[in-house]
Amino acid sequence: MLNISATDLTGMAIAAIALIALSIWAQGFHRNPADLLGKRHIFFAFSGLLLVLALGGMLFKGFKLGMDFTGGTIIEIGFVENQDSVTPESVRKQIMAYAEKSGLHFLEPQVQVQEKSATGQDEFRRVIIRVGKEGHGTISTEEVQGLAAFLETNIGRLYRQQAKTLGTEPDSAPTPQVTAGSPAPAASPAVAAAPSPGVSPAGTPAPGETPAPASPAATTGILSFETIDPVIGRELFTNAFFALIVALGLQLIYITFRFGNQVRYGVAADLALIHDVIIMAGVYALTDRQVDSPFLAAVLTVIGYSVMDSIVVFDRIRENVRHTRKGNYAEICNASLNQTMTRSVNTTLTVLITLFALYFFGGDTLRNFAFALLVGVTMGAYSSIFVATPLVTIIDKWWKDREDQRVTERRARRDAERAEVRLAQPESAGYRPKRKVATASPLNESYPAASEVEGEEEGGRRAPDGVRRKKGPRRKKP
Repeated sequence: MLNISATDLTGMAIAAIALIALSIWAQGFHRNPADLLGKRHIFFAFSGLLLVLALGGMLFKGFKLGMDFTGGTIIEIGFVENQDSVTPESVRKQIMAYAEKSGLHFLEPQVQVQEKSATGQDEFRRVIIRVGKEGHGTISTEEVQGLAAFLETNIGRLYRQQAKTLGTEPDSAPTPQVTAGSPAPAASPAVAAAPSPGVSPAGTPAPGETPAPASPAATTGILSFETIDPVIGRELFTNAFFALIVALGLQLIYITFRFGNQVRYGVAADLALIHDVIIMAGVYALTDRQVDSPFLAAVLTVIGYSVMDSIVVFDRIRENVRHTRKGNYAEICNASLNQTMTRSVNTTLTVLITLFALYFFGGDTLRNFAFALLVGVTMGAYSSIFVATPLVTIIDKWWKDREDQRVTERRARRDAERAEVRLAQPESAGYRPKRKVATASPLNESYPAASEVEGEEEGGRRAPDGVRRKKGPRRKKP
């Protein structure tokens, strides 16, 4: 039977209402298209507020790094008593109680309860615990033994592996062995309690001998424990960071070539993905959740999934641009958003239903991973519709304005060069700009005679500067 708390039931009810409301809201965009791009300033303001909160949480509150980055200890124990009552929640609660009692600052432990195991005549339930201290990573051997004793006291008796290996019962006394030069074994317990001179009691080393170290499994019931080096966590973080950079770069190249060498689509998609990753990390910092390897896996998953909605919207924009050559680009993008809104919302809702089920019923091991995916997928759907497409229109307008400015500057520069050439030629070659030669007219006596035009000789001969001038009318000889 599922053990669901009242908080989980309330969360499931709120999630169901929200999903139904979103589905109904998305159905109306086919009948009543909305001016989504006209409200892009509202969406940008909302995204800016989320980014400020996320960056503030990361800078001022910081991340709660898990054992994958700080190091820790893996402890394996087995409970012989109260096996049915051993759950991850009960073990985790007792671990934190021990930390509070001992004054230790443990990270949130990860507890995995396995099926019952049988060894010889004993049956026990194996439990694997991953625990570490804040800022210190691993815990000492004494702290591990104290934790095992605390769990045995508050939950049930632990299985001791070495007792069965030696073939003796914990409550039975060991059988003394007879060796050469040693007295015969005593016939009664009273005699056995008083050892002969030179012979040590059972379990006590003889004078001059070094006592054998006791195994942790024999004394505390710990089956095994090992430490995690924090160097592995740093390598994991470095590899995940490079994987993120490579993924963004390859997506930028692919989207650019996929849409006909249009860099604006790739840049808008990558900016939307960076927006999603920053908000995911900020939510983790603000909610004080551990950042571990499942979180990194969720980030890379969201990067691969969120770009899908952006590609769908971009592809519809490209198709509409082909069919509507004379329309405004912003209007085409807005129509494409309205056409794909229902599809994008319904696809996201199906994924969110699965993630909510994983979050509420997947157990503590998968809850952190499911929470990261819930935040990432939700922000990915939001950014694909309300961030990526408006960014495409802004980049397109900026690019066209830039091209127009370049054309204007090129024309102005060409005109300036021509003007400089015209001004420089009279000084170098004695060139004078051509002037229209006026002719005398009986109707208008204000026109000068052809010979009066500067640089023109009578009869249209060459002027002294050597430049051929336009011939004027010949004057009759008297």
